[in-house]
Amino acid sequence: MGEVFALRHSDIDFEQGVIKVRATLADGGTLGTTRQPKLVARTRARRVLLLPFALAALAEAKDAADDRSRRAPAIQSRDGSWVGTHTFRRQLREVRVAPTVRESLAQTGLDPKKLTPLMLSRTASTLGACKPGRLRDARSLLGHSDVNTTRRRYAGVASMTVDELRIFEALFGQDTAVGAQD
Repeated sequence: MGEVFALRHSDIDFEQGVIKVRATLADGGTLGTTRQPKLVARTRARRVLLLPFALAALAEAKDAADDRSRRAPAIQSRDGSWVGTHTFRRQLREVRVAPTVRESLAQTGLDPKKLTPLMLSRTASTLGACKPGRLRDARSLLGHSDVNTTRRRYAGVASMTVDELRIFEALFGQDTAVGAQD
């Protein structure tokens, strides 16, 4: 999450549909949210190809931003500063109790309390990791140095995320084969 919110406009290549992941955010308490120009230990800088809906969302955020300079946050708070991960967690807690969200989640069998940043990360990563031969791609996407970390934390939980995968199938209209691992 910190890597997503640390993106600057200069980290996004809209023509190629690629982002450059090379920093993270730190919620510094009294110091506020700051961008660290390096990644957490053992995580590598990487280029990630974006799905069209993600690229469109970033383009919309840039168009709406007060500060569109290359070094400005790609996803800005109301005052044009960095959006902290604590802010996202708080907003997600508020969203998951909204009646329409609760109704949608009830139709899928997913408990609203389980709608967390970690669940979103695991679900998206499991979508990639559970396809045959794609575990190393998921490892690269996540920046893990060891494929076994990805296998344990993401592909290893594929059986627990079947219902969550169905949510993504419904949202994106993609066929996801669960259970196959690299």
